[in-house]
Amino acid sequence: MICPFCGTHIEDGLDVCPACHADLTAVAHVSHPDRRYCASCGALIPEGADVCPQCGMPCIADETDADDGEEVTCEGAHVKEAPETPRIISAIPTADGPFSATSANERLPRRRVFTLAFVAALVFVGGGILAITQPWNPNAYSIKATTAADTSKAGYPGEIDKLAGQDTGIDTSDVESGDAQTYEAISGYWEQLGDIRKSLEESETALKADVQDSSKDISTDYQTAKQNALDLSNLISDIGDVDVSTGTYADDVTNLQTLGSWLRNWSDGLMEAWDRAQSGSYKSADTILAPLSSSESTDGSNSYAQLFDQSYDRWQPQEK
Repeated sequence: MICPFCGTHIEDGLDVCPACHADLTAVAHVSHPDRRYCASCGALIPEGADVCPQCGMPCIADETDADDGEEVTCEGAHVKEAPETPRIISAIPTADGPFSATSANERLPRRRVFTLAFVAALVFVGGGILAITQPWNPNAYSIKATTAADTSKAGYPGEIDKLAGQDTGIDTSDVESGDAQTYEAISGYWEQLGDIRKSLEESETALKADVQDSSKDISTDYQTAKQNALDLSNLISDIGDVDVSTGTYADDVTNLQTLGSWLRNWSDGLMEAWDRAQSGSYKSADTILAPLSSSESTDGSNSYAQLFDQSYDRWQPQEK
């Protein structure tokens, strides 16, 4: 079928032209002084043709008087060709055909919708990123020091709570340097090593006395020996943690570690003897005290204790 208004080929049986949206039921046809249309299908009939090229219906043109125009007959149906009449368009919206270009375009979202959606997404995502990376804090960009800073590894000062470049009135008279703090720490460790050396000697004397009396309760002396061994282990660990990055007291720390190693060797043998005495499996005093004999010198004293005593006073840390 051909639309009589725009001449577009359309499907048969439509009430509205999908191209020009003309109401095909409002008028039977639209005439033109120089054109003929088939009364059956509305197709344009070529000049001089007796048969409709679209539907094949015969069409016969007869002359009438000039006022009535030309009469076109198609299989008994008579339609007069009058002057062109205005097109009548229905006010009722028509359903778009499945292949209508206009229908496809109207289903697309408007450009304004795309713009508003893009702006909303930009605001939402940007605001979320800003909230995560920069929580609201009036002092977020402040460069002033708010907490004390430990600068002991730099050598001096040890700890400050203001920056000299931006703040004034800093009193550094009572601030210890990093080396001063290191000296204070290793001096305390040196004294603790001397105290543990005395405790080990007392523990060994108590062990030798306890094994001579099998009926004596040695649990208290045994717990004291275990505590001495634990204190020595912690002290050696603390000495190893001393910061010697400045190099000022590096040799002193090495000497303290050597003193600690001698005491540990002595303590290990002593604790093995104490474990034998506590277990009750060893009846002979010589068997219980056997772990100490391996470290005894020719005069019967502990060789590790002798090494410690020879170097202890000489390796006392001196302030530099």
